Amino acid sequence: MQEWVTAVIGLAGAAVGAGAAMWGAQRAARASQETLAVQIRKEDERWKRDQRQVAYHALIRADMSCQQAAYDAAGVAADQLPPEWEAASEAARHESFAALSLIELCGPQSLLEAARELRDAADAMMLDHSVGAARRHHEALLAFRGEARRALGYESQPSPFRRGELPRLPPW
Repeated sequence: MQEWVTAVIGLAGAAVGAGAAMWGAQRAARASQETLAVQIRKEDERWKRDQRQVAYHALIRADMSCQQAAYDAAGVAADQLPPEWEAASEAARHESFAALSLIELCGPQSLLEAARELRDAADAMMLDHSVGAARRHHEALLAFRGEARRALGYESQPSPFRRGELPRLPPW
């Protein structure tokens, strides 16, 4: 009789051990799936952030082209502008619209508003070489950069202006 009791206890122990092993394996598999889901979500967030960064960079580059066109036309009468300027300013506008289209795809909406204002201010600056147009453009550029920093998650890092690395425009 004692052999049977030992065998039953051994069998029960093996069953409990097998159940515990299965439970542990299921728990490990579930943890692995959760980790994979988090990793996929983080990778997706990183991809979106990278796409946004490319789009924002494209608008900043386009804006630099618009600024150059505005500076090239400053102090020159409209009828005396060379044809190259017209081609350069038109190319800058097209570059600006293409960058804005990328931002419309990437978002967010708050940044899209700032991007549109920057594009409009750059267009106005190319046509009107006044101090007011330059100030509007400068304010729009600062607003766009601020929104871009927030959208990319850099809001906790101070901007170069706050660190004192870039000069501010004088109040006109």
